Amino acid sequence: MDRLLICIAFCFGLGYSGFSQNEYTLEPVFPSDNENFSFIKDIPLIWSDSTSVELALKQLVFRFRENGYLLASADNSSWKENKLVADIDPGPQVQWAKIEMDSDDLIFLEGENINLNRWNGKEVFPGEFTELENKILNAAINRGYPFAKIYLDDLEFEDEGLKGTLVLEKGKAFNFGKVRNIDPVNISNRYLQQYLGIEEGEPYSKEVLEKIPVRLRELPFVESKKDPTVTFLGSKAIVNLFLKDKKASRGDAILGYLPRNNSLNPEESQKDLFTLSLMADLNNQLGVGERIYVKFEQLRPQRQELELKGNYPYIFGLPFGANGEFSLYRRDSAFIGIISELGVQYLFSGNNFLKVYWENRTTNLADIDTSKILQQRSLPDQLDTRNTLFGIEWNQQNLNYRFNPRSGWEVKLRTGFGLKKVRENNKILDLAREDFSPQIIYDSLAEQSWQIRVEGQIAKYVPVGVASTIKGSLRLGSILAESDVFRNEQFRLGGNQLLRGFDEENFNATHYGVATLEYRLLLATNSALFAFGDFGFVEDISSQTDNRDFPVGLGAGITFETKVGIFGFSLAVGKEEELGFDLRRVKTHFGYVSLF
Repeated sequence: MDRLLICIAFCFGLGYSGFSQNEYTLEPVFPSDNENFSFIKDIPLIWSDSTSVELALKQLVFRFRENGYLLASADNSSWKENKLVADIDPGPQVQWAKIEMDSDDLIFLEGENINLNRWNGKEVFPGEFTELENKILNAAINRGYPFAKIYLDDLEFEDEGLKGTLVLEKGKAFNFGKVRNIDPVNISNRYLQQYLGIEEGEPYSKEVLEKIPVRLRELPFVESKKDPTVTFLGSKAIVNLFLKDKKASRGDAILGYLPRNNSLNPEESQKDLFTLSLMADLNNQLGVGERIYVKFEQLRPQRQELELKGNYPYIFGLPFGANGEFSLYRRDSAFIGIISELGVQYLFSGNNFLKVYWENRTTNLADIDTSKILQQRSLPDQLDTRNTLFGIEWNQQNLNYRFNPRSGWEVKLRTGFGLKKVRENNKILDLAREDFSPQIIYDSLAEQSWQIRVEGQIAKYVPVGVASTIKGSLRLGSILAESDVFRNEQFRLGGNQLLRGFDEENFNATHYGVATLEYRLLLATNSALFAFGDFGFVEDISSQTDNRDFPVGLGAGITFETKVGIFGFSLAVGKEEELGFDLRRVKTHFGYVSLF
């Protein structure tokens, strides 16, 4: 019985690549009646490491089979110093092959994306044969048999064709063992196995392993020094990682200077304003991929906001994470807003997720301008409210470097639907007069009504030249409501975060859109010169207003990294629809970022 080995195992990370300045050469030796095999001339024969030479030999044999030499093989290969010498036996060239498959192999391959009826007992061309060969081997390797082989048995030649039985020799079965990181790193093996999709005891899969380098690049707090390898020990396949910690947490401090000369609002103080923003974004401090976020802002002398967020991934070993958020906002002496949120995230790779959430928004009026209410004989434009929303949020990004990207994109979409309740305020009810009844006005309002809040953001970074990039982004927000929207429910725009060149929270909006075009010259990993334009649309539709504006903000700045952190400086000036740019009111911001 003739028996010819057709393919060796296609394994992942089995060899050791020895990098050296020496050259490694492949020297194929053909029979004396060597033909001019032009189809192999593009295969390089000189490489920088021995493993690449061995792969080149396999590629050479495979190329023969693609061109009709189905019995091609590399015999008696051996290393002579830095040269791999191999005798190449092309065998006869055939135009077709008719193959049968073993019944046990057919059962094993059920459920794979292989149309076996197309191949079994049918004539196939050489290119189709090599396609089938690859599919069968990959199916076996991805089901726990990394050393699977294929060979043709019972060979018969007929005219320009070949008949035979295709046999799959699966070899020893392997299951995944524990993930092993070679160097100490601040991340648990349990988290890595869950994130990489490597379940201990599950069959070995080359497909899972091939995704590891990409998924590791998407983790913000570690980086890989080289590609993973696999150690086969007993019946276990142990994945070896070569990770090191990467700075992914940051602390920010931003000081803003807002000149008040020529203020358009006579009620505003003519004193210059200073704003302060402090933020800490802590990632993986406990080694389980968690995130803790704290932010405090002093936007005006009596206007502060505190934000707290926390994420914990892979609860109970499942690809789900828990999310909680809380914010407290004090707007002068007018009102206090409290937002609390609980969510469950379905986790994708990197920082990407799909979340469902419950959100509660409560506004409590503080000091009430009773004289204004009595004078106007109407309720104020902000009232005590409670909004309960259920929603969904999608976050996806693919950036080459999340802190100072040059290429890539990011998308965020958030939609919540719920009910709003207006709560009566006793201080306002106590203002009742013979000709003024706050209770009647309250009764005229819908006690409960539906409301939808939508926010979206998309950004694209396009590399330009050697060290530049252009960022284009669009941010949108809209409140759709059954009843009037009060001022304390609206979006707040303007300032260093959104719509630069204007005072912090200069605009209240029921609907808005801000398009940004920004050029960045990247000076270093965390340093850049930038110039930008923010082009906005703001629609202020509330219980007592109906205004629209098209503000524009222009500016420039620089960020530069030092041994103690990253410093930033920016200037911006804004223009509203009916007013031009006022260079006497340029907004200045100084920033400091510490990565750790």
